[in-house]
Amino acid sequence: GLIATAPPPPAVARALAELTCAVAAAGGTVIGSESGHLLHTPDYVTATLQTPDHTPTLIYGGRPAAAGFQIMAMPTDHPVEALTGLGASGVDLILAYVGAHPIQGHPLTPVLQIAAADDCPPAVAIDLDIVLAGDEEGWPDEMLARIGALAAHEYAPKGFSQGNIDFQIT
Repeated sequence: GLIATAPPPPAVARALAELTCAVAAAGGTVIGSESGHLLHTPDYVTATLQTPDHTPTLIYGGRPAAAGFQIMAMPTDHPVEALTGLGASGVDLILAYVGAHPIQGHPLTPVLQIAAADDCPPAVAIDLDIVLAGDEEGWPDEMLARIGALAAHEYAPKGFSQGNIDFQIT
């Protein structure tokens, strides 16, 4: 699952797009929330969609019939409701670009929270799972490595470890 609760800077949007395209090309599925900032970020939309049209391909909480990049309809802008809908769609994890404002995690679906170092004060960075800095070309690999560590049960999202979780249905 993929969501942006803050506007991702162009370099982050490109890294998220590269990761999305790589997962889809490998036969995986990425489900992005219709709400939030991701689908309003030109660098992401240009790299992932054939057209600027981002009409949902799934209902809220719907299960995809095919692999690839899917857009889940989201009737509200509430981040926790988006996490719940993405989790209900069957994703194994959610990658959330949060900028300088961490969100609550989800009790059933792991949520990896990321931000760019330039957007995130050090006091906030300690609560995030990935703070992107340095070589922008390495960011997709950095995210993929953290996803792999999570899948291998070698890493737990900080929000979950801290008990900062919530659940809410639209």
